[in-house]
Amino acid sequence: SFEKKYDSCGYSSGGSVFGANDYWCAEKSDGSAYYYKSTRECEYGCEDGVCVEEPTCDMRVDLSDYPDYFYEDGEFDTFIIYSEYEDVTKYYAEELAEKFNTDMIYSSNEDHYWIKSPKHYRIISLGSPCVNAVSARLKDNPEQCNEDLQENMGKITLLENNGYPQMIIEGHDDYMRLHALKVLLDMDDSLLKGTEWEVTSSDSSSLSVEKLNDKKVTLGDCDSGGSSGGGDGSSGGGSPGPVCYSGCRSNGNCLEFGTRMVNAKTKAPVYCELDKLFKDQKQIGEVCQNNYECLSNSCYGGECTDLAGQIEETNSLIRQIFNWLKYLFSLN
Repeated sequence: SFEKKYDSCGYSSGGSVFGANDYWCAEKSDGSAYYYKSTRECEYGCEDGVCVEEPTCDMRVDLSDYPDYFYEDGEFDTFIIYSEYEDVTKYYAEELAEKFNTDMIYSSNEDHYWIKSPKHYRIISLGSPCVNAVSARLKDNPEQCNEDLQENMGKITLLENNGYPQMIIEGHDDYMRLHALKVLLDMDDSLLKGTEWEVTSSDSSSLSVEKLNDKKVTLGDCDSGGSSGGGDGSSGGGSPGPVCYSGCRSNGNCLEFGTRMVNAKTKAPVYCELDKLFKDQKQIGEVCQNNYECLSNSCYGGECTDLAGQIEETNSLIRQIFNWLKYLFSLN
């Protein structure tokens, strides 16, 4: 009889290596055939039984490239977030949504993954960290929530985190927020370079826009060479890839919750947590809720357990009892 085996991604027989599993046929001394498995560690991840090639990052962008990086496969694929404290930002958000023909518009107090972890999505956030929780998270909750915003000033800032672009449009007041937004709406063909613009107005008819730097950010799954944002993604290509609505993003793909793999950088075993982030697997005795959280792949009674070890202990005890009974009956 024949048994089919296909190359796959997974752990080695000992569980110490995650990579591409290759199956080989061999012949025993008696002429019969058998197969064996070898696992090749994949530094940049594994897909369909093949190690992913070394990633490249070549998508360097700034505000002059707006709005191209907010699209995926020709469709606008970005969440527009307005402040729950200032209704006027909702009006501005609706203007943007109408321009891009999208319904991906949300208040910053809603209970969604992209609200709680905005650094893992394409985001346009309206309002400063003082009034918009998403802007605050994108700026790492600054102590001075209005930073350097002065009277008659607005700002447009492009950030990058985890290979995704995020933009914050803010102003000292509603009037300046409106002006900052209109700069984006009206200057599509003459946008300035850099990752931060300052919009100022001395009166109702005078408006000036000044770039504050000449920086660019790097989009994609690779470590960011950009100068804005924290970017802790580890691998991938020049495109940020799809938005993961249910799972964790890795190498431009969305992996299901509970997926286990080895971090390409640290070589540590990790799993996809429900907050859409990869977390280190837990040691024996640590608190858990699901088997995949544990290195032992066994969560019982709320903590990681060594199920294999317990089974071995039980088997050892059974063997001892059997040997004792065998000895006892031999006396008779």
